[in-house]
Amino acid sequence: MKKNKSIHKIHIVLILSLLISSLLSAYFVEKFDKYEITTDPIEAHSMIKSDIQAYWVNAEIFKNDLNSKKGLLSSGSEMWRSFLHSKIIGFYYYITNKEMFDKWQVKNYNPLSFNEDKIKVSNGNKFLFLFLQSLIYYSILFFLYKKILNYYPENNCFLIIVFLALEPCLLTFHSSFFSESIFYSMQLILVYLLIEDSNKLLKNFIIGVWLGLMFMQKSFMIYFIIPLIFFKIYKNRKRSVIPVLSMISGYFIVLTIIGYTNYQRVGQFYIEPGMSKYGLYHYAVAEIESNSNGIPINQINKKKVRLKNKWVQENNINIDSEKDRLRLYEYYHNYSKSIIKKYPLSSIKYHLKKSLQTGILHPTYIFHFYENEFRKKPYYFLKKDFKKKWITINIIYSLLIYIFVIIGFFYTLRNKKNFNFTIVITLFSIYLILVGGWVGVSRVWNPSLIFLSFLFGNGLISCWNYFSKTFGFLCVC
Repeated sequence: MKKNKSIHKIHIVLILSLLISSLLSAYFVEKFDKYEITTDPIEAHSMIKSDIQAYWVNAEIFKNDLNSKKGLLSSGSEMWRSFLHSKIIGFYYYITNKEMFDKWQVKNYNPLSFNEDKIKVSNGNKFLFLFLQSLIYYSILFFLYKKILNYYPENNCFLIIVFLALEPCLLTFHSSFFSESIFYSMQLILVYLLIEDSNKLLKNFIIGVWLGLMFMQKSFMIYFIIPLIFFKIYKNRKRSVIPVLSMISGYFIVLTIIGYTNYQRVGQFYIEPGMSKYGLYHYAVAEIESNSNGIPINQINKKKVRLKNKWVQENNINIDSEKDRLRLYEYYHNYSKSIIKKYPLSSIKYHLKKSLQTGILHPTYIFHFYENEFRKKPYYFLKKDFKKKWITINIIYSLLIYIFVIIGFFYTLRNKKNFNFTIVITLFSIYLILVGGWVGVSRVWNPSLIFLSFLFGNGLISCWNYFSKTFGFLCVC
């Protein structure tokens, strides 16, 4: 009877959360499904801009290829940010036969020099996709609740699910075309698979496949299998060899599919998106070199351009050829590595500074992303009034979350039943800050909240029980 009552409460929470998410999506579509009032010559759609515009352009190419009866493996364009996300969007618009663009004059997509005057995003046809994202997430959340009841007390499970359902950094992304919402759903399934440690070959093979699919959605997942392998070896010693090989084989099957798909499309086998090799070069190395030598950053950027142009000329690079761009991405990658090796101390300082920025949660990120002009300088988040108000709010909000997470960490370590999963949570959080901290954007850190929710729920219950015993409140343990 008690279990039925708890399931009923979760039903109410998830239905209300889905309703809130759907209403938020409807509000955003109603208010922001239009082009911005712009202060520069280039227009940007309020919802389809920044990374999302790249996803949509790639999605349209994929959809058009499907319509022209190209094979599934040879459809689509260059793998720039995510292998999977643009294909999900494109396939949705393909099967619903909805328009994505009113104006489409793209013939040879080049992410390094894309002319936005060639496209015009269509109004409408957006709400259903956002609703389906939410529906998938909250459906998985229900099954996850039933799973974690076997490992955590009922009240802890309830708080964990409430956090996952309503925490703004998670909730609001279901109302956007960023890759996060689908990735959050994939994380929930990963939690379902990992919470019970197992040496079964099939389960470890499925985990490997699922990690590969998550890499398809978010490229930073490419190396997460490594800490999982070391953890399994440490925990199970010799008994881990065959399960680990099974997990690796599942993972490499997915990587092979990615590489073969690219080979079918462009004639070259590769698995990493271009942005994963371009990101450090574009965002970080100039500041690292500038701080190390005391040279103004604009001079460093001019030097970068000069060296790049020289390399392009010497190697006969055609920027409109994807094969040549892949060679250029290797140049960017090698240049970035050389700067980091040359200035290791400055690189570490840069990473630490940006990691602190990344760790500051921004619960209203999507609202500000939609409301503010994309390219207006200075950027809205650098304006004095914005920083004065919102950085303070974001820091306070983040500290409240982290206090309970830290308490929950020590609380959970005492529970041997959940010790292994707590280590997995810790590994993922450390991994995410190592590979993504240099970006300095809270959106990169948000996926950690899926795992940290378990520590948050346990921490909140632990504090409540402590005060209940101390001051005579109702104990919920």
